[in-house]
Amino acid sequence: MIITSQQKQPAAIGTLKRIRSFISTASATQIYQALVQPHFVYCSSVWDGCSAKLSDKMQKLHNRAARIITKSSYDSSATEIFESLHLDDLSKKRKKTQSKFSCSKS
Repeated sequence: MIITSQQKQPAAIGTLKRIRSFISTASATQIYQALVQPHFVYCSSVWDGCSAKLSDKMQKLHNRAARIITKSSYDSSATEIFESLHLDDLSKKRKKTQSKFSCSKS
């Protein structure tokens, strides 16, 4: 399940990269939310227990998508980019998902 999602993420990010020069940042963000973000959110609670190597690889893909949206260079700070886009890194997303899940179980 993680491997399948991990294979789809680069394809979705590649699609975003190919069209990025033709669209606004707002449109790029919407496309990210429609095509890319679902692959990171899908079963994110399962990913919380994944290896550090796999988690790091997914975070790098997430960083790449954020840089494409903002047309930032590779050496730009991902933290600052996420703040400007009002996005969380993947570990924060997983924690939010887990807290929602645990609240709904109660």
